[in-house]
Order: sequence, then structure tokens, then C-alpha cells
Amino acid sequence: KFNLIFIAICSFFWFLRNFILSGCILFPIKETCLNTSWTVNLADVTKHKNEVLSWTRGYSSGNHDNYDFTINSYDWIYPWFQSYFFKDALLQIFSILIILVIFLTILLNLLNLPKKKFHKIDYLISLVFISIFFIWFLAPEIRYGWGPILSFPAFLFYLLLRKFNFKYFLFRVNRAKDLILMVFLVGIFLKATNYFNTVDIFKLSVKNFNYSKINKVKEVNGFEIYKSENWQCADYKNICVNTIKKEYKFDKKFGYLIISSN
Repeated sequence: KFNLIFIAICSFFWFLRNFILSGCILFPIKETCLNTSWTVNLADVTKHKNEVLSWTRGYSSGNHDNYDFTINSYDWIYPWFQSYFFKDALLQIFSILIILVIFLTILLNLLNLPKKKFHKIDYLISLVFISIFFIWFLAPEIRYGWGPILSFPAFLFYLLLRKFNFKYFLFRVNRAKDLILMVFLVGIFLKATNYFNTVDIFKLSVKNFNYSKINKVKEVNGFEIYKSENWQCADYKNICVNTIKKEYKFDKKFGYLIISSN
């Protein structure tokens, strides 16, 4: 009961945060937007959703501006796996851990070890994870899934060890367990050595952007708009865009400058 209450409270505050920020219970799903004084324009909600979906599905293959490729078809899936999934270290580790859990499950079943039944909360959490990954795959960018990607393998290992009696398992295969863990940790360490530099420990990381190709393109209602020719608007002090739109509108709400475009 405590776990269910905790999940319900966290979900409530997450939905409340969405509503306060955008007027939508599930942003950017326009069907969940309510009619309030601060609700984002529904056309902008749809536009934002399409831009996020298209960017995350097509950026790695260079098709992020092609809605026919990323939004109106499933052609993006195979190139995404080729150019993104199989090249991201965290997703590689995630896949290896899932395969390892499946392998251990089959192995332990063959050994006929004593088993325990799952609790209802285990099925509920599993269903939540499946739902989260389904939603994440709609916009499969690694930064949108840090939490579930890191926690799901740990949850599976927890279920595996509890189902096959954790204490009994450790007692019977203690040495094998230590060896597997050691090999796994050494593998992660060796994979990361190419990116490790002792100098980085003692200096702050500062990323420099090339602003030399940013030029002023127009002025609207006293607001100057600049365009980057090499897609490096990051941290630029003025209003900077990568793609010029025909019209820009500026509104101030609750101390924020809201910029919309067509």
C-alpha cells in the first residue's frame, strides 16, 4: 500500500507540474490541454510535438526536417537503430543487461532452484516501465529516458534474485557471482578508459561555440532576430534561430518572453 500511495503522490505532482507550466495535463498532447488563461496555443502544442518527434527520430540519420520520413511513416525506425541505438554506449549497456537477465533466468530455471511468487506491486511497476518505454520510443532521445534506462535493468535483477531466493542463490554460486560482477565492472572500466583524462579532474569543462556565422536577419517590434548558419545558437545572448520563419509574435506572460512563429 505504501508503494502505491508513493507512486500516486509522485504522479499527481508530475501532472500538476505539467498543468501549471503549460495548461496541459500531459504536454505536448493537445487533447489533455484545458481552457485556462495560461494554456499554450493548441497549434503551438501540435507544432512543438511534431518538431520534437521529428528531431529525435531523424537527427541521427539527417532526416529531422523530413516529416514524411519521421512523422507520417515508420521508415525512421531502422535507420535510427543503425545510426543511434547501436552507437550509444548507455543503450548498449542497457541491451547487454537485459540479455544477461534473460540468460540468467533461463539458466536458473534449468537448475531447478527454489522459486518465489511475484507480488502485485511487481506487476504494476513492470507495467509502468513498459508504458514509459512505449512513450519514450515515440521520441527516442537518450536524454528523455535516463531514469528508466538506468533503473529498469536494476529492477529486473531485483525480480530475478528475489524469485530464485536471493540468499540461497548467493550461498550456492557466491564465487561465480563475484567473478561475473568483476568481469562486468572491468568491462565497463575498459570501455571508458578512452574517454578518461586525469587533466579533466582539475579543470572546469567549458564548451566553446562558433558565433562567427550568426547574423542579424530582421527586427520585429523592437526585438532583433539573429540566424546561425551552422546551427550553433547555444548560449547566444540575443534571440537566435536556426531556421527563419515568416512571422514572429512576442508576448510577455508571468515575466517570461513568449516567442511564437509561423
